[in-house]
Amino acid sequence: MKSKGWAVVTDFDGTVTLKDVGDVLLRHFNAATREEIENSYAPHVKMEEWMMEYFRPLKIPRKKIEAYVLESTRLRGGFIKFNAFCARRRIPLEIASGGVDLYIDCLLKKWKLRIKSFYGRTRFTKAGILVEYPCLKGATLDVFKAARVSRYQRLGYKVAFCGDGTSDLKAARLADAVFATKRLRRFCLEEGVRNRRLKNFLDVQKFLTQQGK
Repeated sequence: MKSKGWAVVTDFDGTVTLKDVGDVLLRHFNAATREEIENSYAPHVKMEEWMMEYFRPLKIPRKKIEAYVLESTRLRGGFIKFNAFCARRRIPLEIASGGVDLYIDCLLKKWKLRIKSFYGRTRFTKAGILVEYPCLKGATLDVFKAARVSRYQRLGYKVAFCGDGTSDLKAARLADAVFATKRLRRFCLEEGVRNRRLKNFLDVQKFLTQQGK
């Protein structure tokens, strides 16, 4: 099959953003300790189940959460220009994340970004915040992310994957190019998965430009 060029699949928390928004939010509202958050990145932990468990007891009004998120979250450098670059070059770009609409929607709106995205859905109830992942359709988050990479490859694209955590490792193993930071960078180095350090999305843009697409 003739290559259609490149597609990009990226994680959101700690990748598109500089810090994991969900972790920062849960710490700020005392819903999870630093140790509990660190333990969530153990290889055996299913991130989607962890998110469901730790968001459920959170009884904070939506507007208060959104206000804190909008005030405290920083976008990784170059992402807005990178999104425009992908649109201009017709390079498919999508977000596959274990994060939730509660904060991702308001951040994308703030940054005026319209991107094909997959992430968790929240419902505010008297019992707390319920998190669901209809996009997973029974799969685990790490398998779902890998499946998004595989889908583009079946369609004839090479795939650049950007991520930062344990749920990104399966996708990184399959991708044609990997841009990694934090835990994913360490795991890739330990497992011999070739990768480039993700500092700024303009580095990803430069790479794709050099590839001729």
